[in-house]
Order: sequence, then structure tokens, then C-alpha cells
Amino acid sequence: QLQDDCLSATTASCPYVESLILMSCPSVGADGLSSLCRLPNLTLLDLSYTFLTNLQPVFDSCTQLE
Repeated sequence: QLQDDCLSATTASCPYVESLILMSCPSVGADGLSSLCRLPNLTLLDLSYTFLTNLQPVFDSCTQLE
């Protein structure tokens, strides 16, 4: 399962990601979510069936999200 440390490493090494599907990734928590702020080109983000809340920082940083 994808966890915060792996997601953080991925966003650090791949900052030009445009779409990310984290559907049914319950192991991603607040730290993983905050790492998404490193993806300014993100246009698609699927967080279905996760327990993530407080998405506003991601929305503020990823202004191209549709």
C-alpha cells in the first residue's frame, strides 16, 4: 500500500505530475496529503475512498485542479 513516505518521495522527485489517482489508499495521511502541494501542474486528483480531510492547502497550492 502507498504510504506517506513513498508519496512524499514521489512528489519530490516528480514535480511535474499532472494527474494522480490515490483512490482507495487509506494509508495516505496528512503528511502525504501535504506533499501534494509540491505539484503545481496537478489538474486531476482522485481521493475517493480515502480518509483525508482538510484539502484546502492542496487546493490553494494546486491552482490548476479541475
